[in-house]
Amino acid sequence: MVPAVRVALLYGGIVAGTVAITELAARAVGWSPQYYAFPRAVDSLGNERYGHASGGYGDLMPGQDGHWLNWYHRPYRVQSNSVGLRNVEEPRAGAVRVLAVGDSQTFGPYQTNEDTWPGWSQALLRRRLSGTMDVQVFNAGVSGYTVEDIVELLDQKALNLEPHVIVLAAYENDLTDFRAASRTKFSRRTKDPESTDIAFKEVRDLLRRVSALYNLARELREIATEKIVVTGARGITPAPAPEPQQANSQSDIAALRDAYAQSFRRLHALVVGRKIPLLVFFIPSPDALALGSPSLLAPLLRDLTDELGIGYVDLTAPLQEVPDGTETVFLLQWSDKTRAFEGNGHLSRYGARLVGAAVSDRLLAHPALDASSR
Repeated sequence: MVPAVRVALLYGGIVAGTVAITELAARAVGWSPQYYAFPRAVDSLGNERYGHASGGYGDLMPGQDGHWLNWYHRPYRVQSNSVGLRNVEEPRAGAVRVLAVGDSQTFGPYQTNEDTWPGWSQALLRRRLSGTMDVQVFNAGVSGYTVEDIVELLDQKALNLEPHVIVLAAYENDLTDFRAASRTKFSRRTKDPESTDIAFKEVRDLLRRVSALYNLARELREIATEKIVVTGARGITPAPAPEPQQANSQSDIAALRDAYAQSFRRLHALVVGRKIPLLVFFIPSPDALALGSPSLLAPLLRDLTDELGIGYVDLTAPLQEVPDGTETVFLLQWSDKTRAFEGNGHLSRYGARLVGAAVSDRLLAHPALDASSR
């Protein structure tokens, strides 16, 4: 045998043996592969469920009925219809169709379909209408989407649903999501249906199920990340929640405002051209409820909606009146140990209900739900 090959085999054997011994040691500390098993799904999509649909009206993979596992602490069930919207129902002829668009706060991570704010809006509308009108609220929200992505979604497919009204839920980080780093990670244009990231997720999912060493490494990384976040972000753990508000220079803010305003005006022109009413709701950040932090986005939205004659509701004041609002509106909880809120900055079930109630109240007074005007 060639000496170089012999040496390579020797070192390969040492590495393989070291990995095997470390794996056994990791298993010895009590790791159980069942703990990391992916929750059982009714469908057979596997990690393809996290992909991007090329057809339909929405960008979700159609025909889902299984669990998403973005965060092991909170697996949640996601169901999508045949046209890629986060709904069980299919569009019905003769129904009043409300299309909800936005980012993850609209999509509703860690909640079932009916506990997202579009789900609550539909339930509350139907309760108030008592069967006098058939109303469907379709959830086209996708995590990480900005107004720019929503314009593309509507123009390419979602307007084919022929909604009677569109409701945009804007969240505080929608402005900073226009930064290049966020666009690279979350932009709709990066969500290729053939993305190799799906394959990598399959590999990672396999390793989570079978390798104690891999899971130990993940836990150590998460602990290290959590310590960095708690130290640098006043204890409010942003991952995997929306990005926290950052310290911004005046020039940076001006550029972000310009980018957002341009995309928002394109959104307005698009829906006006199709004669579809648009309503805008602003959801404040946990900092606004806990600390009264001023918003970078709300004043811009107020100016844009006033300029363009669009219905606008800022939910900051009503949500600030909720007792213990930071803990009840969001998936956060105060920690005496860190002296900060910890958890996740997405809407809780109760928070989603509050937003859904505000949306349904506004829709009930909207001409789109007036049968005599249709």
